[in-house]
Amino acid sequence: MNDIQREALKKNTIALVQDIMVTESFLAALDEKKIFEQEMLEMIKVERTTSDKVYKLLDLLPRRGPEAFNSFLLVLEDHYDWLATKLRDTHQELMNQKTTQPGQSDILVSPENIILDKDIKQQISSFIQRQLGQVRRISNTDKSSIERWLGEWAQEERRRLMQIFQKTHVSDDERILEKPIVKKKLYKLHTKLASAAHRSNKNERKLGAWTLDTITFEAIEEQISTLMGQCIDMALEIDQCYAAFGAKPGGDAVGLNTYAQRMLALVKEKEAEIAQEKQKVEEMLYDMYKNVSEQKKKDQALLQNQKQMMELTHQVKALQEENSRLEFQVTSLDRQTKIHAEKEKTLGELRQHKTDMQVLIKILRDENQDLKLQINAAKVANHKSPNRGMNVTRNQRQSRQKQNTRKKTNILNGNKT
Repeated sequence: MNDIQREALKKNTIALVQDIMVTESFLAALDEKKIFEQEMLEMIKVERTTSDKVYKLLDLLPRRGPEAFNSFLLVLEDHYDWLATKLRDTHQELMNQKTTQPGQSDILVSPENIILDKDIKQQISSFIQRQLGQVRRISNTDKSSIERWLGEWAQEERRRLMQIFQKTHVSDDERILEKPIVKKKLYKLHTKLASAAHRSNKNERKLGAWTLDTITFEAIEEQISTLMGQCIDMALEIDQCYAAFGAKPGGDAVGLNTYAQRMLALVKEKEAEIAQEKQKVEEMLYDMYKNVSEQKKKDQALLQNQKQMMELTHQVKALQEENSRLEFQVTSLDRQTKIHAEKEKTLGELRQHKTDMQVLIKILRDENQDLKLQINAAKVANHKSPNRGMNVTRNQRQSRQKQNTRKKTNILNGNKT
């Protein structure tokens, strides 16, 4: 990635941080374009806030080769087209400036290679702490990123102004510095600026080498550029702070502290609303918990009832089967009872027949005996009085025949009945 592309990213850092949401789809698009390795994507994901993730992304992006900028633009066009347009316009403006002012591109240096002067670092740190130290809306990582970005911009602006000043005043410096009074004034000014700027140890050794005879405008220019850069940085930072609070820098006389107080009031109001909503949600959750508990009890009771119904159904089915079996047994017993009754009736009839037969046999025996007696009597009568014996025998025989006939008739009639 070249210097112009780096500068375009730097100028749009705030907009990118505010608008980009580092989602899974956005990271997948970066991975698809082969902008970052998987390990770098994991480094971005582990950052705590969304702003930290974007700052980490922008910190890694310049090191991803000459095609990283264009690939990043393609990803932005798919997800954040307005940012892609803004970034492309900034890049085009810087390209146009490079065409009209060829020497200007020489002062654009990579962010990772910039070494800030101690005075720039201290004053920007003090400014950030004073203006944004109590603002909870901006995370510490965002504050550090803002401080780093302002320091880099101030350092570059100082170098640019120094180069412009050197190109336009070199010949005059050589002529004016020949006057002792000018050197005294310059050295005195240099001493004041050096003590006011609070330079780092490295810069102090460098500036301490200047003496009354060797003092030059370059040393004064560097110190003045430092102060100018600080003023410009602070003005830019103030404008950005106003923009962060949604106000116009020159619109009114309200200070950042007032805006901060307003924002704190809004935050407290939102916190109160969130607390109310949280209480409502907790009440709803409690009601839902009660309803779920009651529903669970009802479901358990219903399940128990269904279980009991199933058991009763099985019992009813078993009873029905037992009833069917008993009915079958009763039917069998009824049939056997009828058969037994018929057998008993037949047995009774057979017994009656047996009795009748015995009576009949007795009658026949009696008749046989009577016949024998009659025959014997007839034989005797024939010897004594044939006519009388025959009459008596005939009468007796007829009488017994009638009796036996009546008995037989009664027996036969009884058998028929």
